[in-house]
Amino acid sequence: MFTLDQLKERYNHEQILVILCSRYQFGTETAENIEQFIQRADMDWELFYKLLKSHSISSFVYHLISKLPLSIPDAYRTMIKQEAIRRSMINMHHMTQLVAILRDFEALDIKVIPYKGVSFAAAYYPALGTREGSDIDLLVNKDDVKKIRNYFQGKRFEAKTDVPDGFLNYFLFFFKELVFKTPKDSLQINCSIEVQWKLLDRYHGDFEHYSFFAPHLQRYLYEGRELCKLSPTYELLCVGSNHLIKDHLYSFKYLIDLACLIHRNGKDIDHKLLSDSLEKFGHRGLFYGGLNAIDQLLGIRIDGLANEVAAKGFSLNSPIAFPLIKKTENLGFNGIRGALTYDDKIFSRLKRKMRILAYLLIPNTNDIKVFRLPVYLLPVMFLLKPFRLTYNLITGNKR
Repeated sequence: MFTLDQLKERYNHEQILVILCSRYQFGTETAENIEQFIQRADMDWELFYKLLKSHSISSFVYHLISKLPLSIPDAYRTMIKQEAIRRSMINMHHMTQLVAILRDFEALDIKVIPYKGVSFAAAYYPALGTREGSDIDLLVNKDDVKKIRNYFQGKRFEAKTDVPDGFLNYFLFFFKELVFKTPKDSLQINCSIEVQWKLLDRYHGDFEHYSFFAPHLQRYLYEGRELCKLSPTYELLCVGSNHLIKDHLYSFKYLIDLACLIHRNGKDIDHKLLSDSLEKFGHRGLFYGGLNAIDQLLGIRIDGLANEVAAKGFSLNSPIAFPLIKKTENLGFNGIRGALTYDDKIFSRLKRKMRILAYLLIPNTNDIKVFRLPVYLLPVMFLLKPFRLTYNLITGNKR
């Protein structure tokens, strides 16, 4: 774990305070040291608040500052509290929706795997409201997608990412998810539900599928509600596919997620299963480098895991950047910068870039909406896509 002096060499005061507050939650920092740092640092409290909000960790940090008399100006303490309350209300909507969906799916004999989101918060966080989420993620059997799609359409959920019926098989082959939005509740809160049959887009490479995870789903009760989660090693692989491979530590919330899981169940992680699965798909360096970054920043590591992959600069800078790197860079080749950083083989780096190029040339939902062609003219859409892509690049159109 980095010492305070090492943190000062790399981060500003506001970033360091975020790191120290997060460490306290895991028992790797003391309240006295945090207060001493605040007293000696010239803090920009507006920037600190913006960091918490942009990285979706206001609720997590408020869980700390609500209990400790840290010298945080009252105005900013109140702002952080208000953001935490707002996010808690959203979490309650998520939980209500998730419980109802799981109940309905069980009646329809549909088995899904909730990951991240409120199900993850209920299993691993200090309290449900301390993890902020924007959607409900469900890993599903590809064979159940049509049935699940019919369910959401029957409930009149808004389709955010969907295709006409004739294009569904095409979409199932090339892409990874459909997205629906819940109706607003009495507080005018709603959320997205991502129905995923693959964890990674094709340009990231392959990964374990639903059939690998499903046998390791466990039921548990949370405040009288029946939920389900994966056993620890499978949970780490499933959530880590998003946090460490797909969106390589673009948010400090991702570090906290994985640190919460490891802190609670690190001793139950199967090292060989973890390593073998990652090695099989070529993600081991990226994944382990991310785990090392969590150790360096938060002091949380998997017991007994020989992690010989050092955390590189990208892994240490992107998690606490402001503004968020993910929101300031286009997909392009930067979308897999993390993978390229940890891949020292020229051929495999070239393959990754070629996969992105191929992905950009495949007609997506926007192309289907724009061209409005019947499914039997899909080959024509492949021919037209490069021209539309070129036009969008020239005009700056992002759709």
